[in-house]
Amino acid sequence: MVSIGAQQEIQSRNTTERRIADAIEALTGYIVTNGRLPCPASDGTTGVANPDTGGICNNPYDGFLPAITLGIGPTDANGYMLDAWGPQFRYAVTTSNASETRYL
Repeated sequence: MVSIGAQQEIQSRNTTERRIADAIEALTGYIVTNGRLPCPASDGTTGVANPDTGGICNNPYDGFLPAITLGIGPTDANGYMLDAWGPQFRYAVTTSNASETRYL
């Protein structure tokens, strides 16, 4: 018999794994549509990639998953996607190709 706490932990892990899979699917669709990954969302951008138009990201290594740009959730009041325990998903991209016209 599994304790209630263990059952809740398993459920939270499964929920978070589904949300990660949703994020990967949304990122893949974004790449297909735009030919690049979205920039991370910055503090105060309400879950929108920063900048949303592409180019060099304002905070490539210290941002949040741009859930509003990707059209996924659930999100908190600030528009950032949450895992099942409540923390926001962090997200980063490389700048190694920032001088090129495409990120792929």
